[in-house]
Amino acid sequence: MELKYRIVPDVNHYTCIVDGLCRAGKLREAYETICLMPIEPDDCTWDVLLNGCRIHGNNIELAEIAAEHLDIEHFGYQVLLSNIYADGSRWNKKVRARESMKEYGLLGEAGLSL
Repeated sequence: MELKYRIVPDVNHYTCIVDGLCRAGKLREAYETICLMPIEPDDCTWDVLLNGCRIHGNNIELAEIAAEHLDIEHFGYQVLLSNIYADGSRWNKKVRARESMKEYGLLGEAGLSL
């Protein structure tokens, strides 16, 4: 890309590569790509890996690594991580994740339908 088109890849290009690897189920390769990026990965890059862990095999180890790099107060990331724990039968960790959401005030009132 750099040699042929003289385009220097930015974080969005690398995130697309990580997304493609995650969609193919190659989570370890996606993580290695993030580690080898010459620029700092952003939240979107880590979110793609976290979501890939949810979709393909619930790789809890990689999901926790990705979650460490994300904003802990973001509701969506916490729910995703909580669901990964539940799917992996890690009930203690799921409970802790839900309690963490309560501490940050991320859990709202339950919805009601009339």
